[in-house]
Amino acid sequence: MGWLFKAPQVPAGAFIDADWLVRWSAVRADAKLKGSEPERLLAQLIEGSDDERRRHWCATALLAAGARTSTRDVFLAKEPKALSACRSIDGPAYGLAAAEVLQPDTNRALEALQAIAAARGTGPARVALDLMIARGEGVDEVVGNLLVVQAERGGPPVGLTLLRDATERDTAQVDRLLALYSRLRDRSRPLLSSSEKDARRQAISALAPLAPLSSAELLVGLDDQQASIRMAAARALARGEGRSLTEAAEARLSGATPASPAERRRWLTLLADVDDPACEALTRRTWRDETQPDMVRAEALVSLAGCSRRAALPELTAAASLRNVTLQAGVMRAVLLLPREPGVVPLVEAALTSTSDAVLAGAAQAIGAHRLTTLGGQLPALLEHEAPGVRAESLRALAALDPRKAQPLVIARLEQDQDVAVRSAAAELLADVGGPIAVAALARASKRDPDPSVKVAATASLRRLGVTP
Repeated sequence: MGWLFKAPQVPAGAFIDADWLVRWSAVRADAKLKGSEPERLLAQLIEGSDDERRRHWCATALLAAGARTSTRDVFLAKEPKALSACRSIDGPAYGLAAAEVLQPDTNRALEALQAIAAARGTGPARVALDLMIARGEGVDEVVGNLLVVQAERGGPPVGLTLLRDATERDTAQVDRLLALYSRLRDRSRPLLSSSEKDARRQAISALAPLAPLSSAELLVGLDDQQASIRMAAARALARGEGRSLTEAAEARLSGATPASPAERRRWLTLLADVDDPACEALTRRTWRDETQPDMVRAEALVSLAGCSRRAALPELTAAASLRNVTLQAGVMRAVLLLPREPGVVPLVEAALTSTSDAVLAGAAQAIGAHRLTTLGGQLPALLEHEAPGVRAESLRALAALDPRKAQPLVIARLEQDQDVAVRSAAAELLADVGGPIAVAALARASKRDPDPSVKVAATASLRRLGVTP
């Protein structure tokens, strides 16, 4: 409506236009020409109009106030007569304003919904429920879907806004909305088990605006094999509770009814990728809490490293000094999330003296990940360890430190190790080494290894090297 502000005089028709934005723009443009305040000019129009036009101007005041994220009473606070006049016809004026929510233009309808909610000092669901009361079941789908659109565009999730705004008198309307949203959940639920990650991601995106009504389905997403989908599901669950991700995790870790240890670990795992200052304090507090199961405390150490990076070193050092192999294994997993720096060397050195298979495997993995060449000399001995996991991680670490030098050891493990997982790891590593000797070893394994999974791994590595088996 910018043209109104350039006209030498506001056309009379603009003041009686059916569109409230045109009417409000006309008032603002006229106020600018007269050197007055728009609220003052609007108040004069309210006071000087007959009943029918007054309803339109009071509806305009309501929507204009909300557009400024103000309540109507604050908007007209300096104009008590106009405010009193609008209060006397509150119902009819509100009905005119609410009709804007039912227009086919979704963007305009959403703007009206948000403006009316702000002007009345309520949530958007309250506006939707009032419309359902006034207009009946015919508007259910329109207002119900509009609440979903608002949630998709950053507003509160539908379930949460209903919990905040609905009262006992809204039971019938809420039941109708629940039926609508149940159908939306039914459409998304099968996608959660799809083999296509994009379909599963689409399902979480469709379910997120409904939270916490969709909590059961979102919990399925927490177990997804894709980290990004797990994170999206967790964020949706947290938003449905009106919490940040860290706050939602804390509620499950130490709330009135703590979650199962498995669920606590699951939420802690997510925190490693969260940029939230509160994460560091929560994970530090959790790993130090001796009432928590050891696996939960260990997961907290990993997340602490993800949250605070180098700042986690003193905590990891303290945990490594305890005679608790679960925590020591957690320290090695946490080290993998730290940047390469000298401070991790003492932690890995200490882990190499452990008798725990998990700790030794973690130490070998850390040597490879951080390229700790000073500790590489201890890896050949670990290749003879009785635990397959230790042998496999040691083999990977040797290949990471010096692929060419490690080649004979990798080939020996491919051909001689008794464990399928170790031989499979060796087959995969030879694809990174390359060369005629590696190709020959892989060709033999692809045909002669007694285990089909090793044959598959050897064949895949040959293809990566450009060799047709």
